Amino acid sequence: TSTIAGTLGVSGGNLSLAGQTVTAGIFSVSGSSTLSLAAGGLTTTGGQSFVGTGTLSISGGTHLLNALRTGEGSGTQSTVNLSAGTLTIRGTTNVAAGGDARPASFFLQHWPVNTNFNISVGTLNSPAAMMYLSHDGTASGTQTGGTVNLFGLGFNTNTGTAATYSLNGGRLNIGAEASRPRRREH
Repeated sequence: TSTIAGTLGVSGGNLSLAGQTVTAGIFSVSGSSTLSLAAGGLTTTGGQSFVGTGTLSISGGTHLLNALRTGEGSGTQSTVNLSAGTLTIRGTTNVAAGGDARPASFFLQHWPVNTNFNISVGTLNSPAAMMYLSHDGTASGTQTGGTVNLFGLGFNTNTGTAATYSLNGGRLNIGAEASRPRRREH
């Protein structure tokens, strides 16, 4: 078991955590880097964890994040792959229709370019926060297997960019907030 008081940051390289339990305030991935999580678990205790230009790859274990945001920074291309294990977003911050999604607990692609979120096996849970797809960039969720349990699913086309969720296998359970488009006026 390891505890990091501040940020677990990966920039310009790759970090694999397998069979370890790590607690950190938040994590960040940038600089075309990869954070790979396997058996064991990563738990965040602070605010929002970020994936900028880089990849978060989860292939096992149980991971508990207070919040997850991708596409942080102009020109970022982010990828999140869940191929086994469990990822749970514990945050509860949601945004009313027409509101600013920046403080949201589960937000894919803030800035222009794109995020791909791929689920093939495993479980994704976000029991109290909607999964928001796209603000100024393009975001796609592709599910080919596994189980996804969401409080809601929001499609934000702030600047006319695309946001999609493709269900090609597995099970998608959407809770109280259901699915809705959301536009924010500047």
